[in-house]
Amino acid sequence: MKKLNLICASIALLAAGAANAGTAVSTATKIAVENFGGSAASQDTLAVLGAAISYSMSPITAVNSGSTVYFTVRLTGGKFAAAPGATNFSFGGQACITGAATANNPQCVVTSSTDKATIKVAVTTAASYTLGLGAFTWTPLATDINAVNTTLATVGNKVSASIGLVTLNPTAIESTDTQATIDAPLASGDLAVAAKAITGTVSASGAATYSGKIDLTASPAASGYTGPAGTGTATYALLGSYKFKNASAGTAKQLAGALDYTITAGSANATNTGASVTVTPGAGQAFPIGATLSLHSAATCNAVLGGAGATTSAVTSTNATTAKTLTTTTAIVNDTDYFVCLSAPSATNTATPIQATISATATAGATNDAIAPAAGSGYSLAYNGSTVTVNTYWPAGLTAFNFTGYLRVTNTGSVPAAVSAAHLSPTNGTAGTAAVIVSSLAAGQTVLMTSSQVDALVGAAPSGLNAGRVRVTAPTDGLRVQSMLQYNNGNLVEFSNN
Repeated sequence: MKKLNLICASIALLAAGAANAGTAVSTATKIAVENFGGSAASQDTLAVLGAAISYSMSPITAVNSGSTVYFTVRLTGGKFAAAPGATNFSFGGQACITGAATANNPQCVVTSSTDKATIKVAVTTAASYTLGLGAFTWTPLATDINAVNTTLATVGNKVSASIGLVTLNPTAIESTDTQATIDAPLASGDLAVAAKAITGTVSASGAATYSGKIDLTASPAASGYTGPAGTGTATYALLGSYKFKNASAGTAKQLAGALDYTITAGSANATNTGASVTVTPGAGQAFPIGATLSLHSAATCNAVLGGAGATTSAVTSTNATTAKTLTTTTAIVNDTDYFVCLSAPSATNTATPIQATISATATAGATNDAIAPAAGSGYSLAYNGSTVTVNTYWPAGLTAFNFTGYLRVTNTGSVPAAVSAAHLSPTNGTAGTAAVIVSSLAAGQTVLMTSSQVDALVGAAPSGLNAGRVRVTAPTDGLRVQSMLQYNNGNLVEFSNN
């Protein structure tokens, strides 16, 4: 059987049973991680509203009139900005005051440790109290707790408080000193927990339905698109969309703990000021030469967002494979899709299949804020018609060694089509310049071409004497390409495209 050993005039045990440890009850305030994104040293001064925490004695205990007892409150994951005011505390259900204790209100004197991790609350009574549930309560103000940015910047991290009770004045209360209590073990509770307020997503076309293609029936082939989101024009293709969405109400709060943190009301209750969007072509892919990228509010690519940076300059041959960054000053609206559009290439240039990676970062309304980017893969923009990648292409250079390579191309579709081919780089898979190798291949027709004939039209294979790769395309609904090799006048040997 355990009893509190308070053998002094201050506290007397009224009832003792199989005593349990003192307990603390709190409901942590959900603080948005987006409040903590700045890099300045002032981040440590950002204060948050912690939840009220109530401490209950394990047995029922009496405190005599004129007594003084001492509570210590130690924070984990944060610090005290200053010693909280006396009126933020209650003892035995009675609010504390700063002046001399009265019959209705105990006196509380609050001091903080040098390292700001712990406070001591000396409670003096002018009446006798019976303590049990709610023996001691602290209700923080929004200015009481700071130095939480390294804790609350990560979802799930918490600022907690442990509460100790002693009858002798504790003179050593730094974080390096053991926090004592007569109601062991220490009671503790969570004051604040980090939660995510805003989620960003990237998708192929948002809520819109898009099925645009690089148009192989255009002249020249792949110089335009089949139309963005049903507009019926060949001016733009859709590369993807991004949006930011607020969490449900009450999920994550601003620093002061009262209002929700949202995309239009950050820590300073100010809306965002736009976004920065980086668009990166996939491995071995490139933007079309002469094309521009732009940010739009509509999937039809006819409503450019605000700001000079919302449209890039024309793509050149030297930067076609590099990422492009666009900026807009149009404020992001909650749960609203915004679109990355690609214009047609300039005259004589063509487009190749691409699926870009998109990363959009909201420009928060306060300098200490940071909203996690929306990132992912966009729309897979492919050719219309058919494409076959030959993974074992025997280059024309082998003829000097009595080997002859062939491509056997069959139009298995229902319409006649010109057949084009392009070598793929053995270094990074980038497609070279495409060229027509069959001007018109009728439906059901087959042609057999030597590698020398192919290379004469497309250019020398970049693989040298090694087996290379070639991409064959045709604006038809079916295409079959076979790779073959012959030694001297021997039999043709077919190689799989897998």
